[in-house]
Amino acid sequence: ASRSVKQEGEYAISAIERLVRNAREVSTSSTDAVCDGTLVSQIYVTSPNENITTFKCVDDSSVARIASVSGSQTEYLTGKNVTIGASCVSASSLFTCTSTGDSPPRVTISFTLAQKNTGNDPVQSVSIPFQTTILVRNSNL
Repeated sequence: ASRSVKQEGEYAISAIERLVRNAREVSTSSTDAVCDGTLVSQIYVTSPNENITTFKCVDDSSVARIASVSGSQTEYLTGKNVTIGASCVSASSLFTCTSTGDSPPRVTISFTLAQKNTGNDPVQSVSIPFQTTILVRNSNL
């Protein structure tokens, strides 16, 4: 069970990391370029070709999942077998974006994934914390 949780978390981190690292802009606001160190539940990533992808928690049939939303398309980065909390409300702080002076923005992703629907078996109830910090390479901030 733990390998599944570990793989799910690593996949979500790597998918977010790839887009953030190559972003033209990263913001915690959908309308302004905000990168002020506030802990937030979603982050907006603008690609070099101006496409905006939002990474956030989405409640999908009572499973709190990490998702990538571009336009009208939602791609889940974690499966239905793992969850980042009882609901997206309880998993409200996933991202921090900080930028100081002329240095490129840094995005920290932090979440804990747990096996979903494991009943009372402590061997099955695996939960793993994930955290990484990404430096935005192509930022125009």
